[in-house]
Amino acid sequence: MNKTLKNIISKRLFLPIFCLILVLLINLITRPDFFSIEIRDGVLYGFLIDIINRASELVILAVGMTLVVSASAGTDISVGAIMAVSAAVCCNVLTGGERAATEYASPLILGFLAAVLVGTLIGCFNGVLVAKLNIQPMVATLIMFTAGRGIAQLITDGQITYVRVDSYKTLGSSFPGFPVPAPFIVSILVVAATALLLNKTALGMYIQSVDINKTTTLYAMHVSSDQIPVYKAIVVVIIVTLQSPGFARMRKALAQKKADAAEGKEAA
Repeated sequence: MNKTLKNIISKRLFLPIFCLILVLLINLITRPDFFSIEIRDGVLYGFLIDIINRASELVILAVGMTLVVSASAGTDISVGAIMAVSAAVCCNVLTGGERAATEYASPLILGFLAAVLVGTLIGCFNGVLVAKLNIQPMVATLIMFTAGRGIAQLITDGQITYVRVDSYKTLGSSFPGFPVPAPFIVSILVVAATALLLNKTALGMYIQSVDINKTTTLYAMHVSSDQIPVYKAIVVVIIVTLQSPGFARMRKALAQKKADAAEGKEAA
């Protein structure tokens, strides 16, 4: 019995799961209706649903952050600033440069592609700094941490941009006829896609091994030392590309994006 208990306690996930259960129990004691879930107007409502809904964007960011920590042994501190830039670009494309719009100036897909493209370009910039110039990731991403929201302010002229179109709100609320919050579905898809990438592709193996032991990676993966920075750069691009759609959850109630809405996200 003691040996079994010791094995359970020694598991890596034991402490996080134990703390989660403890927090849930405290919430249940203080709020007996904490676990109650109901459907209002075809949408799930409840404390748990609200937590899941609001945490979805952080799940997307955490997936990308996990990859960059795995491949570079560093942390990207520019996540919130990049979300602000991507969101500002998307909203600017959709409103045609206006600060409010009730219909799209450009197709919705074009706005999303523009946001992802901007995020990818920023990822390339960060990737070069980390992989080719060998700058520590936290220091390299400090540039965009500092400049990102300023760039977003310039794009939006320092004003709140409103996109008052129902289809734009969908990704931040729920799909018609489906009660589960749309952001939760998106975050699950991102997690599933990343799991497939890590477990079923050669790139996933490179990502997990490249910064643990470079020498072993060179021999086991049959890659040259010149290719190591390439894989590091790819990972940084992936994390920033993941950050780009993360803004879809931001300001869902008003379907707006303020250039500094990501304040406080940098340390997420």
